[in-house]
Amino acid sequence: ESRRDRNGNLLQMLALSSVSSFPLNMAHLFCTVADDKSLRIWNSHNRGMHNLRNGKRAIAYMGMPGTASAISPDATMIAVGHSGGQFTIWDSDNLQCVLENSVRDRSVTVLHFSHDGKQLLVATAGGTLDVFDVRSGFRKVGSNESRHSASVTSADFSADGKLLRSCDNAGEILYWHAPSLKLYDERTVELRDVRWATETIQMAWDRKSAWGQRVSLSDINAVAVNPNRTILLTAEDDGAMRVFRFPAIGDDMACKRYRGHSSAVQGISFAADDRYVFSVGGYDLCIFQWRHLQPLSKAQSHSGMLDFRAD
Repeated sequence: ESRRDRNGNLLQMLALSSVSSFPLNMAHLFCTVADDKSLRIWNSHNRGMHNLRNGKRAIAYMGMPGTASAISPDATMIAVGHSGGQFTIWDSDNLQCVLENSVRDRSVTVLHFSHDGKQLLVATAGGTLDVFDVRSGFRKVGSNESRHSASVTSADFSADGKLLRSCDNAGEILYWHAPSLKLYDERTVELRDVRWATETIQMAWDRKSAWGQRVSLSDINAVAVNPNRTILLTAEDDGAMRVFRFPAIGDDMACKRYRGHSSAVQGISFAADDRYVFSVGGYDLCIFQWRHLQPLSKAQSHSGMLDFRAD
């Protein structure tokens, strides 16, 4: 339903766009970006906004709508993508902007730091990818213009930072050499044992169960795998979150379904200590904090016990 002010004037529809979790040494923190041009850091312990060292609330008004986010492995930097094709870098201690870079003319859809923090991947709705060298002041070291035929929806670095994989909303998966972004044109079966630093790509063989006969390409907006790589979550367009055992490779693998959001779930992220999951709805402007209820015994673990609850 459209939102209107008290005079009946149509209000702009704002949405939460992205959620990212901090590394293990700060696992209680996560950040969000939104159409209201804000970057906010939240604290899962008090279920509220984090306070910076200077005592101020952890919120920065960026001047541009935020569309994607990523946190560096050392937790010192937050990268934010914007609807105009820019990305900005923010100091996580004081939420001051330290860099602005105009990459493309299409909205930034994906941001990822490599596992060692030396590279930053920036992907856009135009199907382009760029890699920047963090140590040299975010100098561009790799670029690909239009291999993807549609908007890039997710991407992952390999654990050693030498490979990348990316997926678009047409269902195409591509593999790349990093940081050059030269297309990996050898047999992809040779990549089956590659260890990926993150598991955010929506389509892969080890998450086949999420894509049943009634699931279309637009139904799953994001996926997340827990740090122990035993649980797969999917963020659904109908406002639900599904939970699978990982890897989820069976055709009829059982799952649990959790509801809370009243609009499409745009992003999900596990806390680095695996205690919580953070999800953001789009137009409902809600952030949900889900407690991951761990099995108390090996017997419960093997019996398929999967439980989350809104915290």
